[in-house]
Amino acid sequence: MANGVHLPSSSFNDITKAKELNLFTILSCHNDEEIKQALKLKVDCITYSPIFHSPKKGQAKGIQALKKVLSSYNQMDIIALGGIINQNQISEIMQTKAYGFASIRYFIQKNK
Repeated sequence: MANGVHLPSSSFNDITKAKELNLFTILSCHNDEEIKQALKLKVDCITYSPIFHSPKKGQAKGIQALKKVLSSYNQMDIIALGGIINQNQISEIMQTKAYGFASIRYFIQKNK
């Protein structure tokens, strides 16, 4: 049984449905406008990305942009996402007030 959902930024219309189903709702956000909309719709958490270079995911935002978003939207749990492939990047994220980080490539590489 699922108790949560991670929605892409193209799925703002699905947030209300997810909340009605009592699902913990995480939304991918990439800019201030998406974050403001996520706040209005009362998502439980957001991912903010890409922090580091990630193929086909647009310009990397970097740690300073992450810190700015964390400071500006400190009422929301924010997970760093995008291009996280090594321990140095994780250490940089851990020095911020991010709720955590999410990655695919970091964990796939660790299991090889």
